[in-house]
Amino acid sequence: MCIRDSFYVGRIHEQVFSSVEVRRRQWGMENRLGHSRIIHFGYTEEMTQDRDKVARNLRLLKLAVEEMPDDANLMMNLGLELARSGNESESLRCYRSSFDLLSETPESDIVPELRESLLTQFTSALVRNQCFAEARDVFSGQGVPESAMTASLSFIKGLAMMRTGSFSEAVDAFRDCTTKRDESTHSNGYSEAYGPAPFHCEALCLQKLGREEEARRAFENAVEDENVPWLIVRDFAIYLSSAGLVLEALTLLHSKLPQFKDELSFWLLGARIGLDNTSSLEFALDWIGEGIKHVGEHSALMIEYVKALMLNDRSDLPEGWPQAIEPACESAASWAVRLIGGMLDGRAIEGIVPVPERELSFEVIRLYRRLLTGNAKKVVMVISDRLSLIEPIAPTAAKLMKDAVDEANALSV
Repeated sequence: MCIRDSFYVGRIHEQVFSSVEVRRRQWGMENRLGHSRIIHFGYTEEMTQDRDKVARNLRLLKLAVEEMPDDANLMMNLGLELARSGNESESLRCYRSSFDLLSETPESDIVPELRESLLTQFTSALVRNQCFAEARDVFSGQGVPESAMTASLSFIKGLAMMRTGSFSEAVDAFRDCTTKRDESTHSNGYSEAYGPAPFHCEALCLQKLGREEEARRAFENAVEDENVPWLIVRDFAIYLSSAGLVLEALTLLHSKLPQFKDELSFWLLGARIGLDNTSSLEFALDWIGEGIKHVGEHSALMIEYVKALMLNDRSDLPEGWPQAIEPACESAASWAVRLIGGMLDGRAIEGIVPVPERELSFEVIRLYRRLLTGNAKKVVMVISDRLSLIEPIAPTAAKLMKDAVDEANALSV
């Protein structure tokens, strides 16, 4: 069909729509989108850089906006190019102006594609710049009808609600997101809305609301994704462990071993969950051994290895272990492992321990109690005979441990 007197308008992003709209009104027709799907791949990144497209587009859009300051579409595209050039503050200013212009436009004249594109770009920019309250207000206003909500917009709304403490509303938004992901849209989507992130965020909000069973189901949905990020697996494992479901937490980590076997944090989390529970100490020792095979003798992992040996009642610490763990000895807990390991080797620490004595003694006592309750009898006997080695560095711990040994000896007589 040929529409007479139709023509293209604009310095950039030229379009024939404006002239077609004139004829539509004259003929008393409605403005509706068709169902044909056009896929526009655009320029490759290499071509964009070669032609300096961002700078060119920015220059032309500024001129176009000067000529047509009331064009919401041009103002939106200027906001997009400013964001691409790294000018976030000016980009947000343009997006706000575009949104205000669109809000003043009669509903019958609003093209769904423009509204959807603007809302997605604008609200994602607000979230990216941590303007969460403003994003929440945009979604709560009159400019975002329910019919305009897509999976991407529902996800962005959920983020805004979550970051402003409206956890119940956030859960609803994230659930809307996952139910709308198969629906067609008029514009490019927000990529995170189509992965495991909505389920992850839903789970975190449900935890805040104390809805634990629902949170677990949301986590389970999130980790089903074959490309699930480590952050989500980590959060679910911690959630399970905190709920006393240690076996489930370790089973989850074991199932993700092929995906994260080269990540140090993966092995450290499994080690710490295993070592925090008496029933899984042997598993933890095996886990750390596998971790060392994959990521090497990293100092943080070696601290957990030495601790695991002790808790499994083994005093055969690996050769050179003090040098292996020292780079990661930053906290009082790690220095406690260093001190008790030195007692097993019969060697005192020389030099200054860079943590307060009371904190260090507290951690030494705590580890000593773990050894006692974990039934590490041989290790406890060795260190009980060598308390003098830590007396200069952790005198509070040495005294308390000596008193405990003396009391135990008195009771056994």
